[in-house]
Amino acid sequence: MRGTLSNQDLIRLEVLDLRRNIMEGGIPQNIGKISHLKALYLADNYFNGSLPVPVTSYSKPSQNFLRFMDISHNDFEGSFSFSSLFNHSKLDVVVIGSTGNKLQIDNDEQAGIPLFQLKALWFSNCNLKNAPLFLLNRHRLIWVDISHNNLSGALPIWLLENNTDLRFLYLGNGSFIGNLDPLPENPMSRMVYVDVSIILKGNFQWILDCFFQILQYLNLSNNLFVGELRSSVGVMTKLSWLDLSFNNLSGEVPHELVENCIDPVGLMLNNSFHGEFFSTHFNLSGVQVLRLRNNEFTGSLITKKEFYSSMKLFDVSNNNMAGEIPNGIDAEVLLLRSNSFEGHIPCQGRISP
Repeated sequence: MRGTLSNQDLIRLEVLDLRRNIMEGGIPQNIGKISHLKALYLADNYFNGSLPVPVTSYSKPSQNFLRFMDISHNDFEGSFSFSSLFNHSKLDVVVIGSTGNKLQIDNDEQAGIPLFQLKALWFSNCNLKNAPLFLLNRHRLIWVDISHNNLSGALPIWLLENNTDLRFLYLGNGSFIGNLDPLPENPMSRMVYVDVSIILKGNFQWILDCFFQILQYLNLSNNLFVGELRSSVGVMTKLSWLDLSFNNLSGEVPHELVENCIDPVGLMLNNSFHGEFFSTHFNLSGVQVLRLRNNEFTGSLITKKEFYSSMKLFDVSNNNMAGEIPNGIDAEVLLLRSNSFEGHIPCQGRISP
């Protein structure tokens, strides 16, 4: 659907859903007069201009009904004071962002305590400078995404300590610098998705120890972590995606990782690991992305044709591997350079020299 949002009176409206259209123009200021609005969905359009605050004409919490708000992936610009929503006691989900990174969330730390608890907060590409302190005591939080911002300072460990129901945490592409200490006191046993691909150093092992129980996605890439992986990484049997690339990790990869995990989709270990990766312990199948480049792995490639049946990217370049290239090797992208392989190159796949 193409068009603009009308200024007509919508005072009785409870749900406004215009997602995934070609709507453009600004948001009418009188949207704040929709006193019974429960859900506002404007995501994935071309709305622009400043962002009005919905239902601002009412100050009493009992008169505010808004629960869901998703206005992401538009062309909004300027500054938006999130504290203007603090009086919405029923608010559960807030998703705000701008495709051009032109919108700035004003995170006023002196604005007081919000009346809502929130279950999900998505502030991606909002020019945030600090982690929102109003999340300090939001005990119902399940999903937090404050990635792709200008966040700096120490990693907000308090976010993990106080929100024990948290399952999805996105902090990627920020600018947190420093150590991970002090560590959270309580294990994050419900965590499913963790992305802290930012500039951190220190003891990364606590993430594996705290989050291992049902973790499915873990991205710790592009940090300054050092040390070796412990065998406890193999306890994450539900892990489908593990990215430890572009750190300074070393040692041998614990055989528990390649033996116990149930069919991971992606495994990226670009570091300084050594040893025989495809050892007799190797038991993975169904892998789609395997990136082992720039390590010191030795040994030969796995010969089972079934292992490559779902492979999209297979990258073992810049290692110390040798032996015959398996007849059944196949991938959409196949990277074998800077090793000592022998034999015939298969015709299928896109092969890197």
